[in-house]
Amino acid sequence: MMDIIDFVIVASLMFVILICYHIIFYSSRKSENVSKEEYSLLKAILTEFKHRIDEQNKKISEIMVKVDLIENKIERSPIKKVEAKVSSIQEKIESDTRKIENTNLNLSDIELNILKFISTGPKSSKEVQTTINKSREHTARLLKNLYTKNLLKRESQGKFFVYSLSEQGKKIIFGS
Repeated sequence: MMDIIDFVIVASLMFVILICYHIIFYSSRKSENVSKEEYSLLKAILTEFKHRIDEQNKKISEIMVKVDLIENKIERSPIKKVEAKVSSIQEKIESDTRKIENTNLNLSDIELNILKFISTGPKSSKEVQTTINKSREHTARLLKNLYTKNLLKRESQGKFFVYSLSEQGKKIIFGS
């Protein structure tokens, strides 16, 4: 957007300068003796336009620097937030894993991760499969195992099930 605005400003100013030069050239051909007043006037106009172009270029440069700073700030800010969030989630997973390991359900790491994932809200088997990066069959077996251990509830929605934590599953994940 700034490139278009810059181009329009520079092009219009160049057009005005060309017109001024044309007037000078045409009037000098018309009468070899251009009056000092006309010459001074044209020179003042050209000087003013040159001054305005310089001011516009300075403003454009300042704006470009500000835009670059803002872009850098935007690019870095979400990364830091995500990194902090990931590390806090990893710490929570580790502490939750320790709590869960004390139970006598003999849950695997993948089953624990599934319970934690589903604790954020009901999930389809496809969402769980994508998260744990296992085959459809393996995912179905794991979900069925958690369902039979009464850690998950499931509701039929058409051709597939939507899983959510049961009360026992909530006790394991949230510790209450």
